[in-house]
Amino acid sequence: MKFSSVLKNFRVLNLFIVALSQILIYYVCFGGLISSGRAILQDSVFYVFIGITVLLALCAYLINDYFDVYTDDVNQKKKLSTKDRKTLLLSYWILSITGFFLSLWVATRTNNLGLLWIYPFVSILLYYYSKSLKGKAFWGNLVVALACALVPGMLLVAEWPNLQFIKENYPFELSLFAFYLIFAFLSTLYRELIKDMEDMKGDLAENHTTLPISIGLENSKYIAVLESVMLSILIVVWLIYFDPSMFGKLTLGLILFMNLYSIIKLKSAWSPSDFHRISFLIKIMMLIGLIYLLFVKHFYA
Repeated sequence: MKFSSVLKNFRVLNLFIVALSQILIYYVCFGGLISSGRAILQDSVFYVFIGITVLLALCAYLINDYFDVYTDDVNQKKKLSTKDRKTLLLSYWILSITGFFLSLWVATRTNNLGLLWIYPFVSILLYYYSKSLKGKAFWGNLVVALACALVPGMLLVAEWPNLQFIKENYPFELSLFAFYLIFAFLSTLYRELIKDMEDMKGDLAENHTTLPISIGLENSKYIAVLESVMLSILIVVWLIYFDPSMFGKLTLGLILFMNLYSIIKLKSAWSPSDFHRISFLIKIMMLIGLIYLLFVKHFYA
């Protein structure tokens, strides 16, 4: 049994995107707190906080793969042999405990013990998701979407004592933060349902009751379209009322176009490869959203 087999499950690119997202969100939306000297997450505390988020995501991947060995085999996505599951579980517990003690350090350094409970709460939620909720209609998708929204959401929890200061001095940044949080939630919710359609064969073998299995593929497509439309409405409202800049129209307009294209492709999609391509398209949309976040303040009038 080799530890290298577990390393393949670390999804380094995904973890990098998680860390980059949180860093960008903090400096773009809460940068005023840093320049004013009011930031709670300063210096080493901030980077340890980012590390904790990465550990949460990593542990979520590991425990998900631990419970998914058989399902992934059926879906021809197998990454680990069954005999490696003990190594996978051991890695999960070592990293989970490490994350908890890092959370304790951050909570004590910031004089905010409320931060300590974020880590065990999210860890337990994601563990329960991997063990049972993942196979339940809608609830599994909802948990993943909430977890993605928590990537920026955790920053607000940490800086909650400064909320009034942000409202008064940085209203656009606070609105931008809320927009991205909802964008992350809706785009993830949409993508997770598409992934359920892609993985129906393995989910059926495991007696899961995901939405496509419970109500059928055709009805699930209608719900996916509804989620996609909600995402489009969010973007249109943001462009009309908050960011009429040309940069916003170009980047978010591209997301709108890709979103519409995904609906068109969804109509004729039936095979796992069809749904995989749509899932990848949504992932590109999410990355463009991150690029928008990076540059929007440079073009906002």
